[in-house]
Amino acid sequence: MPHFVISYSGSDSALADGIAKFLVSEGFDVWLEKGGIGRGLNLVQDIEDAISRSEFVIVLWSKEAATSRWVELQIDMARRFDKRVLPILVGQDGLPRILSDGHAIRLQDFPDLIAELKRLLSPRTLSVHTSAPRWGSWSIFKFGLMLGFVGFLLAWFWLTQ
Repeated sequence: MPHFVISYSGSDSALADGIAKFLVSEGFDVWLEKGGIGRGLNLVQDIEDAISRSEFVIVLWSKEAATSRWVELQIDMARRFDKRVLPILVGQDGLPRILSDGHAIRLQDFPDLIAELKRLLSPRTLSVHTSAPRWGSWSIFKFGLMLGFVGFLLAWFWLTQ
């Protein structure tokens, strides 16, 4: 199962808790930082470890998150580790440039958010975004045709010697 990190500012903690509970109920692993901001370097290492092990980073983007150095740090780490970032707009009109390259969910109400998360987290949607290369049937056919042609050339060359 995919592992999630939820990045949020303190004012969005109730929403972060609700999303975490939903994801856990769906069988996903969730890392959610709780009240450890005063831990300093240990917290930075904990965040880095969690993000490096995660597949997704959900960012609750609100007015408070826009000014949070911790949210900014987590977004930077997610980008550095090449993680999928899923922004959720909480009362904001737009995303910063660093988050504007992907799909964002606009929070209107919690049931709509859960429905959108279920759609995005369906096995079909998750499988489309894996990092492993995907070969379509046409690509496999062309590769097989090329191998067959190379084999033919080698056999012809060997027989004509």
